[in-house]
Amino acid sequence: MDDSFSFTLRSAADTEELGAHLAHLISASGALFVDGPLGAGKTTLAQALGKNLGIADVITSPTFAFVNEYPVPNSTRLFVHADLYRTDGDVMTLGLVDYLHDKSAITFVEWSERERDLEKYPHLHITISLDQSESRTISIANHGCDTIYKGLHDVYAIH
Repeated sequence: MDDSFSFTLRSAADTEELGAHLAHLISASGALFVDGPLGAGKTTLAQALGKNLGIADVITSPTFAFVNEYPVPNSTRLFVHADLYRTDGDVMTLGLVDYLHDKSAITFVEWSERERDLEKYPHLHITISLDQSESRTISIANHGCDTIYKGLHDVYAIH
């Protein structure tokens, strides 16, 4: 199996479905590093994941707060949504590394490319590219999240 693959999302419903698959595949903890241009759908994917984890709160982009926490209902897990767009490159001060070590945290990091030191932590890297229409190309690269990667590969990779 390759370490990366790509597929296309053609609608908001497709993004919701991807969020459902991610919620199902993240059994306890995991890190998702999500990159793409402004307006690509990073926060929309975070909202879809949160909704499918059962979180009823409105999930908003933590652009100015940097990190938002949401308890996952009926579990000890925590959904952590981070946005590094406005950071100065020092994620240690945000406590983000602590979340990456926390076995009960599902950590979703927007703009992870702004902090290359994060690359050493196990994660699934998701890149969202805008197509000319309203569709998005999703590229998935595995960096130590084999179960999540394999599950998505089985659903989305063209065989």
